[in-house]
Amino acid sequence: MIIKSASEVLSPKPAPNWLHWPQIKKLVSVFGNDQLRFVGGAVRDAVLGIEAGEIDAATTMPPDAVISLLEKAGIRAIPTGIAHGTITAVIDGKSFEITSLRRDTACDGRHAEVAFGTDWREDAARRDFTINAMYLSASGELFDYFGGVADARAGRVRFIGDAKIRVQEDYLRILRFFRFYAAYGKGDADMQALSACREFANHINGISGERIQHEMLKLLAAPAPFSALALMQECGVFEQVCDFAYQKPQFAQQNIAFRCTNMQFRHTNMQAIDTLPDTISRLAFLLLNADIAATEALEKIAKRWKISNALYKKLSLLINNIDEISPAISLAEQKHLIRKFGAKNFTEIVILQSAIAPHELYQAMLKFAQNWPIPTFPITGDDLIKAGISTGKPLGDKLRTLEIIWENSDYSMNKEELLKFI
Repeated sequence: MIIKSASEVLSPKPAPNWLHWPQIKKLVSVFGNDQLRFVGGAVRDAVLGIEAGEIDAATTMPPDAVISLLEKAGIRAIPTGIAHGTITAVIDGKSFEITSLRRDTACDGRHAEVAFGTDWREDAARRDFTINAMYLSASGELFDYFGGVADARAGRVRFIGDAKIRVQEDYLRILRFFRFYAAYGKGDADMQALSACREFANHINGISGERIQHEMLKLLAAPAPFSALALMQECGVFEQVCDFAYQKPQFAQQNIAFRCTNMQFRHTNMQAIDTLPDTISRLAFLLLNADIAATEALEKIAKRWKISNALYKKLSLLINNIDEISPAISLAEQKHLIRKFGAKNFTEIVILQSAIAPHELYQAMLKFAQNWPIPTFPITGDDLIKAGISTGKPLGDKLRTLEIIWENSDYSMNKEELLKFI
């Protein structure tokens, strides 16, 4: 067991601020320093000096005892994953997942049967990557059994032990590898990991759409997902999660099997995906660069990933209106589209189009959309009914006619002036 103090391991970064949260102090006071350690992403991010999101913990106590202890202390305990030893503790509005130490007794490639234990190293050994298998005590001691600190700082995403065995234990780890490489990887990816992902890529078919969506959206949220996506394609993983393909990349040197810096996709340089500001626009970019129509690609994604109606509608808006934007559109057309889509959606479509086909004029469009006060059409249906226009299609047609007149006046005509055209 390697035990180092926080000052040695986290230097020059201080111990994470969350160790001093009142909720954390309360949680530690219930368990005691010896029975509870923090684990996973929060510890990895602390080593890297990154602000943590969720704080997870592990304990030597079995799940039933955890529930009893929490409830006795007046802390709400939710058995969110009790079959696998996970209890969620809710303290003053913050949630913390606490998982009993485990060892796998059987695995089928997706689900594992576990037995609870008290051995911290054994629990670390069953985790996926070295960077996710570090523990931090409330007193600031960091426990690193498999070189996670060195790997995190070097940007190495490496399976614990034999990569092929770890992947066969849970095929979701293939997607997790690329997701963590996108977020934390630097330089060339681990060859053993890539080999395992390539060999077992076809097993992704057995992973649920919800889990695929979860991993892929997190991957696309990484600061620069291009390299990970390129590696996924080269390993045969991308087609498994998307049910469509891209033109195969060409490599400058044949013997460098996993360097994709010169990768070109159907319509544009795929590396432009890194310039896009958010997950949804990046996913739309993928759909627009597929080897099939973007609308067909969206249908495949929607079915495979089981995406929400809201996400489906947003992606439809982006991909179905991308051709409305070009450097050639006039200021009047820009105003029309801003009113049609809303300034936010218009801006997102322009940014997406500028990634596909860069042009200096797009910056002026974005600035205009940000500053133009969108006018409100002064005529309502009630105005036309009062003027004697029948409801239904005649009303709708007349409203649209007046709106076109108003647009052609550069939105300068008022209600009285427009009503003269009835």
